[in-house]
Amino acid sequence: MKLKLSGLLVTALALSACATSTTGVTTTTTTTTTTTSGSGSVTTTSSEVVLFDSRELPNAEARRTLAWSNVEFGAVNDTTLGGVDFVVGTQRETARGYTGVRAGTDIGVTIATGTATYTTDYTVLQLDNLTSDGTNLSGDLIRDSGQIVLTADFDTGGLTGTDKDLVVAGTIAGDNLGGAVTYRSTDGILGGNIGDKGVAGAFHGSGADTVFAGGFIGPQD
Repeated sequence: MKLKLSGLLVTALALSACATSTTGVTTTTTTTTTTTSGSGSVTTTSSEVVLFDSRELPNAEARRTLAWSNVEFGAVNDTTLGGVDFVVGTQRETARGYTGVRAGTDIGVTIATGTATYTTDYTVLQLDNLTSDGTNLSGDLIRDSGQIVLTADFDTGGLTGTDKDLVVAGTIAGDNLGGAVTYRSTDGILGGNIGDKGVAGAFHGSGADTVFAGGFIGPQD
């Protein structure tokens, strides 16, 4: 499958489907959309993943187990806190995105009350304008990176911030993140953790002809 140029970065991708693997990974929140496009149908699906060991996801073992090939990987890293890993790709008429906070990431202890700001680095991978020829998908691969300042209100349980095409409208429950993100007008789901040291968010979403996965991480200001 060849992907055409779309503004930021483009490569060729292929990815096989699996909801649960034996490599220490299981999926949690998921979005799925199916629509008719071109000569066939397009299915887009995205999930947050939970890591049970210290290996990064996706890794070579997961790639072999899930039969992935030509996958586009992404990550955001903080030398003190840890990182978030994510991937997008396609196989036949399905496009998929996975994201997860890396095992061992340390965001500190829970903040019970008050407000705080976090200056974070983020990256998003998106497959967009997907169409089918009846067998395979083609479309645009976009890689977008930047810095987003997030404001946490621990009294109301909200986490908010905007940078370019990324809008975070998260929720806070203890040290867990939830709520929503929007990337280039496509709605998505936020997960991750927040504490007195920093914040690590893993987000994903899908629409009729698009799927994205990404993450942000950074210290408390």
